[in-house]
Amino acid sequence: HLGQLEKALDEYLKVAEINDERIDALIRLGKIYASLEKWEDAARFYVRVFDTDPGNSIIHFELGKVYDHLNRLTDALNEFEAALVNEPNNSGILTHIGLIHRKQGNLDQAISRFTRAIQIDNDNPVPHRELAMAYINKGRVDKAIGEFKEALKLEPDNILVNIELAKAYASQGISDEAIEAYKKTITLDPRNSSAHFELGVIYSAQGNSESAISEFRTVVGLSPTHKRVHLELARQLKITERNDEAIGEYLKAIELDGENAIVYYELGDLYYQKGNNSEALKMFEEALKRQHDYVDVYQKLGMIRMSFDEWQKAKELFEKAIELEADNYSLYKELGEACEKLGETTCAVESFEKALEFKPGDLNIIYRLGAQYKQSANFEAMIKLYSKAVEAAPKNALFFFELGEAYKGSGHIEKAAENYEMALSLNENLIECIYSLGNIFWESENYDKMVKLYKKAINRYPTNSKAHFELGKAYYKQLKVGDAIAECKKVINLDSNHREVYFELGKLYLDNGMLEESAQTLEKAVKITPELGEAHFLLGKAYEGMNEKEKSTQAFKKAKGQMEENYEILLKVGADYLEKEAYEDALRELEKASKFAEAASTVYFLLGKTYRGLGRNEDAIKAFEKADEMMEKD
Repeated sequence: HLGQLEKALDEYLKVAEINDERIDALIRLGKIYASLEKWEDAARFYVRVFDTDPGNSIIHFELGKVYDHLNRLTDALNEFEAALVNEPNNSGILTHIGLIHRKQGNLDQAISRFTRAIQIDNDNPVPHRELAMAYINKGRVDKAIGEFKEALKLEPDNILVNIELAKAYASQGISDEAIEAYKKTITLDPRNSSAHFELGVIYSAQGNSESAISEFRTVVGLSPTHKRVHLELARQLKITERNDEAIGEYLKAIELDGENAIVYYELGDLYYQKGNNSEALKMFEEALKRQHDYVDVYQKLGMIRMSFDEWQKAKELFEKAIELEADNYSLYKELGEACEKLGETTCAVESFEKALEFKPGDLNIIYRLGAQYKQSANFEAMIKLYSKAVEAAPKNALFFFELGEAYKGSGHIEKAAENYEMALSLNENLIECIYSLGNIFWESENYDKMVKLYKKAINRYPTNSKAHFELGKAYYKQLKVGDAIAECKKVINLDSNHREVYFELGKLYLDNGMLEESAQTLEKAVKITPELGEAHFLLGKAYEGMNEKEKSTQAFKKAKGQMEENYEILLKVGADYLEKEAYEDALRELEKASKFAEAASTVYFLLGKTYRGLGRNEDAIKAFEKADEMMEKD
């Protein structure tokens, strides 16, 4: 066929050279060059026709089509309009004028021309099809659908129109009709990969993953280098938890479209969900190389750094996401957690406050924000937070407990007690609330309420050593010594290493003259808490009462090293040094004792003996005189 055209071309060129007014030869040359897509040559010969026949509407029309191919749209439009002058009811010319207007963006004029063409020849599918495309361009998809359907009535097997109709349905969310249109296209052209792909996209949107996967696999078979299909297939495989297959498809997508940051992000996210944070980290970093402002990547990288306990790096990544105008609950929640771990209270508070704007009733955030307020002693903010919380959730016992903590911290003890009691009325098992309320009763010396509270707690928690311990303390304040001792013994049975009970029980024994029991118990106290100076001191008192002077002195010396200077300890240690004729040591301790307000005649008498032992007789006399003077006053 090409050979025949070239032969004809030679013949007509000869004719044109002999007689350049032979219109038929010029027209044939124009048509031959046009069929060979040699548009410049075709235009050259068509233009020559006008030298002889300037009103030839056919050539104006043909030249307009040539100019259209050359993208000389204004020239094309002029030629079509010239052709229309002689043939005002030519549907084909009107359609081409509409096409040029559409290409130039003059959609209203295009629609007008297509509509006129249809009025002239309603049985021609082309103006219906082109009018539909103009409506698509104008955003009137509803009207476009109607015109596509009219075109298909006239030309039902037109693959292009079926595909465009399917796209129009899909854009309007009319999924069932879109599916039918794509299926019809596939029936007409089973190897149409575009139709299979778009059908798979619709199935994906419907949540029909298996059908989507089937269509996408068909596309892969028809067009293995299709850039988008591997990504879409990977997404559906991921949804159906075929993660290894999904990873394979993501990797193929990277091979075909290695600069697509989304592919790296989604593959990284899949690795992250599988717990493979190292691979996830690599993929997210690759995504950032390709898109520096990828907000979701910064957030996910921050979460990975959190999993590595790299809180500072996590914080910086979350802040970068916010800098890029990310604005979501989880981001502020995670930034708050990172700041919380770093001990940056202000940052944690601001982040948790922002998170609460997204989810005002989030219990986790309310508690964590409240904890930050408590840590920074911002009790007014804490009161405001939990006051709103109890209004929104009046049955939440923990909110009332924390509100009580806030009032206690701000010094509003009565309001604190009210909220503790409210919390316990909603949930009597809140042991921390019991302790807090019990502490208020202790400090306000309301021992009857304290006993009642802890008895009730023990009924619920009979093995709770702290409840028994607090009950024992309250009994002792009520002078119920036997009950107090019994509770302390229960504590020891429940927790033989309790750090406080041996001290309290030893003190209780000592106060009631039970010296041996006191000494035995306090020995255990100092063994468990050797740094507790007061326990050593009381042990010294117990041994002193038992006339075990050496043990007493030893205990007092240990007490001296563990607690603030105490008149009684200094006096007893000084006396021991004096007895052992360690006069310098005795002098050091006794001079310290003499400076206490409660210093009595005894310390000056011992000082006198110490000075005499040191040969400082004048100082000794003065000290003895001071002792006599104080004794006379007493």
